[in-house]
Order: sequence, then structure tokens, then C-alpha cells
Amino acid sequence: MIVAIVGAGQSGLTTAKTFIEKGIDIVVFEKSNSNGLFYNIKEKDYFKWSSSKYISSFSDFPIPKNYPIWMSINQFIQYLNAYKKKFNLDKYINYNTEVIKCIPKNNQWIITYRKHSFLYSITVDKLIITTGLNSTPKYPNLNNYSGAIFHGDDIYKMSKTEWKDNFNNKKILLLGGGESAFDVGHILVNNTKKLYFSTKNYIEWFPEWGYNKNEFKKCRKKNPAYFWYDYPSDTMLTYLEYSLPGPISGLWHNYGKVIFLGGTKKCSHTHFFLWDRGANTSKKLCNITKTPQSLFKKYVVKRTPFMCDINDNLVNIINYPIKYCGKNVITKKEIIKNVDIIICCTGYKKQFNFLDDKYYKCNLIKKIISTNNKNLAFIGFARPTMGSINSISEMQSWWTYLYFTNNLKYKIRNFKWGRPQDPLNIKNEHVNTIIIGNYYYRDLALDMNIHPNMKLLFLKNPKLWLQILFSSIHPTVFRLKGEFKHKNAKKFIYNLPSYKQQSKESGWVFYMFLFILLHIIFITFIVYLSKFLFKTLLNNKFSNIYKNVFTIFSIMYTYTYWY
Repeated sequence: MIVAIVGAGQSGLTTAKTFIEKGIDIVVFEKSNSNGLFYNIKEKDYFKWSSSKYISSFSDFPIPKNYPIWMSINQFIQYLNAYKKKFNLDKYINYNTEVIKCIPKNNQWIITYRKHSFLYSITVDKLIITTGLNSTPKYPNLNNYSGAIFHGDDIYKMSKTEWKDNFNNKKILLLGGGESAFDVGHILVNNTKKLYFSTKNYIEWFPEWGYNKNEFKKCRKKNPAYFWYDYPSDTMLTYLEYSLPGPISGLWHNYGKVIFLGGTKKCSHTHFFLWDRGANTSKKLCNITKTPQSLFKKYVVKRTPFMCDINDNLVNIINYPIKYCGKNVITKKEIIKNVDIIICCTGYKKQFNFLDDKYYKCNLIKKIISTNNKNLAFIGFARPTMGSINSISEMQSWWTYLYFTNNLKYKIRNFKWGRPQDPLNIKNEHVNTIIIGNYYYRDLALDMNIHPNMKLLFLKNPKLWLQILFSSIHPTVFRLKGEFKHKNAKKFIYNLPSYKQQSKESGWVFYMFLFILLHIIFITFIVYLSKFLFKTLLNNKFSNIYKNVFTIFSIMYTYTYWY
């Protein structure tokens, strides 16, 4: 079997490594001379990687301990280069090679590609696309606007000098509500005459923590050090939370925000009470969007400086434009005149010029396999609400290897019961590939039979059980057994922040206590329910020992069922 991989960024590298280690012949095509679009970012030391080092590492290659919690783009590139060198991946990659067309024929793929101005063709058995989420910029309808238009992608490709030259003394409108908008927004605050900002959707903001404590304190006018956490926010999404059985998890996802905000009509663009409820930021953003009741309706934004800029009245928040006329921007409440530039941080679209639309504009099995061609996989396109594409891609590559070699019996699980949406299939009007990462990891792991037996682990190795229970779910956890077992898996798991370290943080303790309480509530419910059923169905003929055995069995079965 020969497998072709299109794209040699973070997803392409880990996919190549997976197939190489399993003895599969591969060929990798990379359009540029580097590994990933982030190589095009000019200010690599200015911008931060979007996930912390703890969850951005590959499962068998931890990020060096001397790296900061939130790496710069430059540091992440250095990490990828080290990964590539460690596993000798470069020799499989055809750089400066553009794929022109991929055509299926007789259960194979014929790939036409250009290299050094010459066209070549190769026939392969399987095709994997790993070109990434951010390859084709998406713009809103800006018809009749006569000013300059940039995409957030353009800003990343500029130097600090170019930011100043392009935006100094200009009136600018920034559109978008994701992390790129927050990156760009903070740049513009320091380089432009007047900045307007608008977004269609609410913003689920969660502070980075771990490196910007001073920024956080500056923005919180009340209790500036309250609920500070020295570990990154994305490590708080622990196994403990995502092992909640469906009904109680649904209760949390449906009403958690309501409980913390104190009512269904409250508005907040910040994660619970991490920001003063009356802060300027939340007030201004609440004027232009609505806050959904449920948690995790969209992916989380982890950028603090721009939230502080809004809070400090350095940004003019306006309703989303409904019309443009020359350089005038018209909203339902006002007209902003003489806007020189509109910058669109409005995301990217999934588009492959070398592939017929029908092969990707269709349902994907597990967000990976095209239902219109089972020899085609897409890796690195599932977007976690909070998490790392690295980790997602690595586990997708394992799953795809087993699928392509007919060693996988997958199951379509329904996690939706009791929850506002299926966490494996979250959709909104802009993105249809959003998943809650921790559910997705576990779903793939269950398919591959590599999920650790937590009940058995509790009896055999309580220390490791506690480490997994209170750590963010990471592919390393699924290296303890099965097809992808690694001899250093335990060591790598202990590289994650430990429960002993994190228990020194009041915020972490409170958050974990909340989920322990939810587990206790559910177990208590099962205990009383099982006793009631035992008494009703069996007429109380058996001893207390049998009752207790039945109760324990009921708890274990229920947790396994809702798993």
C-alpha cells in the first residue's frame, strides 16, 4: 500500500510519522519550502502559539521543559523542526511541490503534481489531506465598500514596520471574534488613529493564565488577584469533567453558565466570573451580541491584551454592519463615516483546488473519512472548542492507519443525550467541524481499543489514576496499552501538570471540587435508584450484601454506559 499525504505542516508531519512507523510506504507533498503556514508569519517572536505547551506536544515527544507555557510561534517552529529531525521525516517530504489534481480511479488515486515547473503523475492507494484549517481566507460581503480591505492573514505576514506604515493615522474597522481578531486588534490599538470593532457571534473568552498575570490584574478593577491560576487555562479541561455521565454532563453544559451568571437573561462574553460582571468589556460586547445559555457553543478565545484594550475604552464597539456605501459603514444604530480600512478576521474556508468538491463537501466519518470515497482522509480539520490541533491530528492519524489497514471496527456514538448538542458534532452558522476535543479523543480511543481501564488503573496504580483524572486529556493517556503503546507513556503523562502542583491554586481546587460534587450527586442518585429497584423488583428477599453488590454494579454499569 502506498499513501500520499498532501501538506507537511503539524498535521502532515505526525501523520507521516504514524504511517512510517507502521511500515507503510508514503509520499508527502508540500507546496512551500517549510512545514506549515505559520512559517509565513514575519513577527514570529511577537505572536504566541494558541495552545499551551502541555497540550500542544505530540504524545511521544514532549515540548522541552525550559519552553514557556505559552510558546512564541518561533519556539513552536523550533519544536516542529526537532520533531522532524528526531524521526527523520524530511526524507519523505517533497518540498516546493504543488498538487494540481487528484482523481480517483479503480480504488486508487492518480495524483498530478508540479515540481520545478515540470508535471509528474503518481498512482497511490490512499490519499490523506493535511493542508490545515487556515489555507483559504474567507471574507464577508463587502460590496460597495471603496476603502482598503485586508484579511487577518495579511497582518500576520507583515512586519512591525509594515503595521505602522499601513495603519498609522487611519480609521479602521475590525471584523471577527476569534483569536486572530484579538491578535490583530491589539496590534491595531497601538498603530492606528481610531479602531472600531464588531463581531456577529458572542465571544467565549478564557484568559491564558500562566504568563500574563499583570495584564489580568490591570483589567480587573475589583479583586485583581482573585481566581488567578499559574497554569494555563486549557489544562483545566480535565478527565474528571469529561467523565461525567451524560445526564449530569448535560445539566452542566446546559445550566452551568446560568448558575454562575445568576439568571438566564445575564450576558457575558467571559468564562463565568473570571472577569468583573460589570466590566466595560462585557457590557459593550453584550450590546451587539447575545450570550447562548449553553457552554461550548463555539471555540474559546484565549487572548487577554485585546480584552483589556476594550475594557480601557481604547476600542469602539459597534453593531455588525448591514451595509456599506463608499467608505461609510452602516449599522442598525449608526453610520461610521470615512472608514479607511476594513480588516476581516473572519476565518478560513475549506477549499481544495486539486480535489472535486463532492469528496469534501459531504459527511465525514469521525470528521476524517469522506463518505464519497473511503480511500480519502482529512486530518487536522476538526476544530476543538479548546485544545490543540496537534493532539487531534495525532490521534486522527492513528485512527486512519487502522481504518486504511482494515484493523478498525468503529462505532458511531451518541453523546448528545441530556446535552444541548452532540459534543462530537457541534455546528454554528460559520463552522461545521467543531468538536469538544476531550470527548473526541476518547471517542477515537474507544474505537481503537486504547482507552485505559480507569477502574482497573485505580486498583493497580492509584497515583497514575489520580494524575490522569486531574489532568487535561492528551494523546499520551492513550499510549498505555494497545496498538500505539509507548514504553515512556507513564513518564510523559507525569510531564503534564500534576494534581499536587495544581492543588496549590485556589481556582483549580474550586473547579475540581465542582466536578467531584457533580459526580457525587450522580452516584447518590444511582445508589437510591438501585436500592429502590432492588426493593421493588425483588421484594427485599436478599441480604444487604446482595443489595450493595447490586448498587456497586449499577454505578459501574451506568458510568460505562454513559461513557
